[in-house]
Order: sequence, then structure tokens, then C-alpha cells
Amino acid sequence: DDYVTTSKIETVINLNISSSMIGDITGIEDFTALEILDFSMNGVGNFDLSSNVALKELYCASNGMNGINVAANTNLEILDCSNNFNQTINVTTNTNLKELDAANNGANAIVIGANSLLEVLNVPNNNVSTLNISTVVNLTTLNCDTNYNLNITDFSMLTNLINLNVNSTSLNSID
Repeated sequence: DDYVTTSKIETVINLNISSSMIGDITGIEDFTALEILDFSMNGVGNFDLSSNVALKELYCASNGMNGINVAANTNLEILDCSNNFNQTINVTTNTNLKELDAANNGANAIVIGANSLLEVLNVPNNNVSTLNISTVVNLTTLNCDTNYNLNITDFSMLTNLINLNVNSTSLNSID
């Protein structure tokens, strides 16, 4: 009947609606207990997750969206917003973030902030020229290839780094 009462959804913690040909997720704000949300590979352009403060994992890849705001989702541990058109990706308030996949967005800015828990940063195929990773001390994997103008000047704090991909960037040396 095209609707679900709030009392039936307010305890749902995991919702996977990926590849479901959905263009609008209006009503998602009523899923207040939601910890894992996957709506990848749909056509969702705009969405508001500010009421979904329990979210720990968000998968919204391949939707064609051109903006993402996860400022209210401070419990996020995993964010996959890859394969979209997000010009700016800002995760400064997401201090519990462990994995960020923002590949293939064409983003001009990826703002990480003091995310000291971040372990995996996957940001290839964007247009960023700077990426401040000086406070991301737990980073084990950094993939920032094909950011042609990218210049990272300080790798010294990345003592846990195991995997590094900086192909097709403007890096001349790694200290």
C-alpha cells in the first residue's frame, strides 16, 4: 500500500535498498535507529540524513548526486560516496570515521579534519590539489591516484601506512 507506519520502522537498524531503482528516499528520517544504510546504485540525487544520527555505515555510491552533507552523522565509521559528482566532501565532524571511499567524484575539495581514527582513505579520480593528512595518524591505506594536481607535503605522521597509491599526481618526492 506504498507506506509503512513509523512504529514499524523506528527499530530497523539495517536497511539495504541498493540497486532498487529508487530516486527518492524521503521518509528515511523516520528510521531513527538505523545504523547501516545502503542505497547505492540508484538515482537518489538529494537526501537528508540529519535525523539518522545513529548511522555507523553509509553506502550511497553511484547515485549521480552532486552534494553530500553528513555533518550530523557523527557516529559514522564507514562512508562510501564514490562514483558521484560531489564537488566538496567534508567529514570534519565525523571523528569516528574509519573508512572513507570518495573515489570518482571529480571533487575539488576533500576535507578530512582531525579524523585520527581514519584507517582507509580512498580518493582517486578527483580534482583535489591539497589533502591534509597530517592528523590522520592511524591511516593504513591511502589511495589518491589520478588527482593530477595533488601535492601532499607531509607523510611523516603516517607511521602505520601499509598501502600507498599516488600514481598520476604531482608529487615529486615522498619524505
